[in-house]
Amino acid sequence: MNDNSEENELLPRLRGGDEQALSQLMERHFVPLCCFCDLFMGDMAVSEELVADVFYTIWSKRMTLKIHTSLKSYLYTAVKNKALQKKRNLSTSRSVPLDSITSEAVDSHNALTQLTLRELNCDIMNLVQTLPEKRRVIFELNRFESFTYKEIATLLQISEKTVHNQISLALKYLRPRVSLLLNNIS
Repeated sequence: MNDNSEENELLPRLRGGDEQALSQLMERHFVPLCCFCDLFMGDMAVSEELVADVFYTIWSKRMTLKIHTSLKSYLYTAVKNKALQKKRNLSTSRSVPLDSITSEAVDSHNALTQLTLRELNCDIMNLVQTLPEKRRVIFELNRFESFTYKEIATLLQISEKTVHNQISLALKYLRPRVSLLLNNIS
């Protein structure tokens, strides 16, 4: 059985008050939704709270919930809307903390290599952060979250052509700059 049919079976179970269905839905989507939400918020604790709120709302409104798309698309759209609403309500914007972009522990034998890779990773992530917000979100969804162009278009309610154009513009901007970074470490 594929994921879509399994998820489509969860909705009637949710409406019937099956807490196990809610647990299965959360096990499958909580972490990816938090990562997605963090693209908007830049604060994982806030992202986790917002995603938990979405699941709470689904549970509390399960009897009247109308879903016209896949359950997965509904969840991502709900989280996006919740994040954008929260962001509008925040007086100050937050950024991704640099210490959250770390790799595995440094081994004493290859400390220099690991340090160089970490610095390169931070530099690349900083470059990505300089993209215009819409382009950055589209790029991160595609490259870091493995969303297809179609999934991104549905999620953000834009055309696939717009997604393609935004990815192309992001790559056009990033490639020469990443190339310079790579030349500087060789």
